Amino acid sequence: RRVLDENLSVREFAAANWTFANESLAKHYGLSGLSGLALQKVRFPADSPYGGLWTQPAVLKVTANGTYTSPVKRGVWVAERLLGIPIPPPPPNTPAVEPDTRGAKTLREQIALHASQGSCAACHAKFDPYGFALESFDVTGSYRTNYRVLNPARKNGPLWTDGLPVDCSGKTPTGQTFSDVRELRKLIAENPAQLARGITRHLVTYATGAPVTRLDQSAIEAIVVAAAKEQHGLRSLVHGVVQSELFRWK
Repeated sequence: RRVLDENLSVREFAAANWTFANESLAKHYGLSGLSGLALQKVRFPADSPYGGLWTQPAVLKVTANGTYTSPVKRGVWVAERLLGIPIPPPPPNTPAVEPDTRGAKTLREQIALHASQGSCAACHAKFDPYGFALESFDVTGSYRTNYRVLNPARKNGPLWTDGLPVDCSGKTPTGQTFSDVRELRKLIAENPAQLARGITRHLVTYATGAPVTRLDQSAIEAIVVAAAKEQHGLRSLVHGVVQSELFRWK
């Protein structure tokens, strides 16, 4: 709502250094100094892994199954929902990638083996890097540095214990390397036009009730270019959509 009201750049969806939190959410984010149930605007520390929609606990929770995370699901969410990159469904009978709870293999190794089969690699390259970066967060959206595995001595201790370290590095589809979610966030924010295209695609779909096609791309690009004069502000994009022929005639 703040991004819309103040016509902030859509880069805030990927790299905002602020959020709204109450006392409980502040603890989740590792922030201090907040009390009560009311949501308050707070700034993240400069080195915080959090920032933007994609690192909100709500998003991180719905892209996990409650027991383990999925770089594939999270990567597809970022590609489709945030960046507007269409991801085709997997081929029929494609097995799901599930973590090795014994900790014998890393999830990255399992996905690499899965992606090496047939034509999977080209598609996975479009979204896996984003999902790997979000491995910094567990199923509840809490920051982590290690995976959890079943504790061999769980009869006399906790059920889960720290396993292999999380490798959240990767390379974007455009060839830019990053070491963690913080660096990837900066790379995404440096290209607000890409974010604007993705968000405009969703705005057009919502406004017209019809999915975007290739024939709509030139009109979407015109909306994005016009909004660049106001740093790709969200309100500018909404106005561009409403004034476009896509909205008035589609």
